[in-house]
Amino acid sequence: MKVKKTVILIFSVIVALSTSGKDKFHLIDKGQGTNIHYVGHSQVVNTAIEMLTNDSKLISSPFKFSSTLSEDGVVVGVIGENIAFDKLLIKYKIDVKGIKNQWEACHIEVSGKQENILFVVGSDPRGAAYGVLELSRKIGISPWMWWADVVPSRKETVTLPFGFKETQKPSVQYRGIFLNDEDWGIVPWSSQTFEPSTVPYHMGPKTYGKVFELLLRLRANTLWPAMHERTTPFYTVKGNRETAEKYGIVMGTSHCEPLMRNNAGEWYKENLGRYNFKSNRENIINYWAERLKEVAGTETFMTVGMRGVHDGRMEGVKTSAEYRDALHEVFDVQRDLLKKYINPNVEEIPQTMVLYKEVLDVYKEGLEVPDYVTLMWTDDNDGHISNLSNKEEQKRKGGSGVYYHVSYWGSPHDYLWLSSTQPALVYSEMKRAWDYNARKLWILNVGDIKPAEYLTELFLDMGWNIESINEKSLKEHSYNWAAREFGGQKTAEIAEVMKEYYRLASIRRPEFMGFNKVEIEGYPRGGLMPVVSPDFTIDEAKKRVADYDAIEKSAIEISKYIPKNLRDAYYQLVEYPVRAASQMNKKFLLTGQPALDAYNEITKLTDHYNMEIANGKWNGIMDMKPRNLPVFESANYTHKDMEVGRPNPKNSLTIYANEFNKSIGIVRTITGLGHSNQASEINRESAVEYEFTIEEEGDYEIQLGFIPMQPANGGDLCLELWLDDKYLGKHSIKAKPFTDRWRANVLRQQAIIDFKQNMKVNSTHFLKIKALDNDIIVDEIKIMRW
Repeated sequence: MKVKKTVILIFSVIVALSTSGKDKFHLIDKGQGTNIHYVGHSQVVNTAIEMLTNDSKLISSPFKFSSTLSEDGVVVGVIGENIAFDKLLIKYKIDVKGIKNQWEACHIEVSGKQENILFVVGSDPRGAAYGVLELSRKIGISPWMWWADVVPSRKETVTLPFGFKETQKPSVQYRGIFLNDEDWGIVPWSSQTFEPSTVPYHMGPKTYGKVFELLLRLRANTLWPAMHERTTPFYTVKGNRETAEKYGIVMGTSHCEPLMRNNAGEWYKENLGRYNFKSNRENIINYWAERLKEVAGTETFMTVGMRGVHDGRMEGVKTSAEYRDALHEVFDVQRDLLKKYINPNVEEIPQTMVLYKEVLDVYKEGLEVPDYVTLMWTDDNDGHISNLSNKEEQKRKGGSGVYYHVSYWGSPHDYLWLSSTQPALVYSEMKRAWDYNARKLWILNVGDIKPAEYLTELFLDMGWNIESINEKSLKEHSYNWAAREFGGQKTAEIAEVMKEYYRLASIRRPEFMGFNKVEIEGYPRGGLMPVVSPDFTIDEAKKRVADYDAIEKSAIEISKYIPKNLRDAYYQLVEYPVRAASQMNKKFLLTGQPALDAYNEITKLTDHYNMEIANGKWNGIMDMKPRNLPVFESANYTHKDMEVGRPNPKNSLTIYANEFNKSIGIVRTITGLGHSNQASEINRESAVEYEFTIEEEGDYEIQLGFIPMQPANGGDLCLELWLDDKYLGKHSIKAKPFTDRWRANVLRQQAIIDFKQNMKVNSTHFLKIKALDNDIIVDEIKIMRW
């Protein structure tokens, strides 16, 4: 009887497996990829299919492509492109009404009739391409397969159940990145390692092809190409434009590059004269017209308006009113040029006016931007969006968008080396932009792409599906990302290490550890201040070293558990940024030989990145001292027993923002934001109250730290304070960009209100904060007796 029962059990399992196999569509079956059919002629769809076919070679025997229509395997098509394909959709009752006439939408469905067909349907060619590359994700390919060496594991079987349906479409119409400040990373790497050229600082179609491929994998569609003075301009390199077309990428240009011209590399003053619209109008118009003739018929998103040749004010104007009036003339001329060379119906041409730096002030002086032009708002270069559309601006035909930074060259200090913006800040600011209807164009300044991989994907994931991430699922997003990149090994531990990495950087970015500034008048090399002593207390410095040491040791320990074929990926995405940031802090917060050792360790880590991982593939892309700023210099030898920092307070108490004992109105905690990692936003007319006791009577300094926001629609950032029953007045935390107060806020990532108060022991104290405006986000409260 026992034997008989065993046989029945085994037979039951075999039947279950067999039935299960019949109920599924096999993308890969017994190590063999399925067939894939496409009878259309859209270049981007064929490109995506080629990418998928090549991807499948890393997983199994490859998918087999056919340009004839067949009722088996994967059938790809664009609605309305091919009559036979449309008839097939009807035959198999594939409902595509939800994506018809939509922008870049895709629908994936396994036939409900149990025939062996998987349909990938696009509302347009890019939509179909995104659908095809969704299959690449499903067989186990990371978007960072090439850019971060995330080697996929081979598979015998990958299936989807019969009846499987998935529909996707973008939340933001145009989503992309800006390659910027490229002089120390992607351009030297491209011209010397990946795509060697006799032309210095050359980026050609081989490199841009890899960039465009990444964008497609990340479901993006727009690129602002590299544009510094030394970089060969995009349109002057043979094959660049054609490669953009192959990958279906919309080309644009940055805030200071109207009508697709790369001024920094193309405006030759010796031949063309000053870039002054008032005094050199004809040459400038001809210069713009020349490029418009060249790009006619290609897909572009035109920047309009005018600034200086590079990142500076418009020449020939002194006041904001003069600037405004000159721009009105520029708009008229540019409209005529676009009508003549691109489309007689100029309102159909995607166009944006980037309200960056001084241009925002000009806009507020009454600049009238044509209604069909997209208003592109910007952050303050450090992640806090400076302005968003009010109710009237939200009615504009051109809508609005956002230009956002996770890499920056400029005041108060560059951060071009390590990518350390808190993901929660990126999330909360871009969600705020979405809520203010900035949904037309999102561009992220990613520097050299590396090492901003995770933040780039987070930004573009939000642009693709704003509902896919919320405050509660943000942690899950980073967890899932780590699981995908590193084969599911030590996922929770990796996510925790990175959370702490971002928190510590929110207190002070690694590039800000010199406690100095750039672009300060009176200093050499364009205003580079020398480093000064860290402005931490002795205990804060010690704790910071200990916290960094803990995550550095964790990162090293975790690496032992990462599969060998993924260790290069782990080094790029986790180990290098964590260890380099740790050593940068040790360089400044330790003394003597340990400080010198920290500098030497950064050198070793960077050499390993460039020379050893991936067999030298990335040689030249990671520079440990971009622009050779003072902060990157070797440590000065000091006595090893010296303590770093200011004297400690006699007593101190820190209260995190979410530790309020009472709230009135609407208050939400943003996990992962601020020094506390628990910053709390107080809506207008809402309030929070904190309860605390002290151990010793005396005079105390109470320091309130807030996220250094900018008001969404101008106005102010005001709040009221009470301590116990005493009213402490109305306070503003608003700081206009490029003022001294703003510089201080950016460098410490907090806007500070502090005051002194005599307090008694043996009693409970209450601190109340009431928001008089929106965008008030409390981070932490420090109570100190010196």
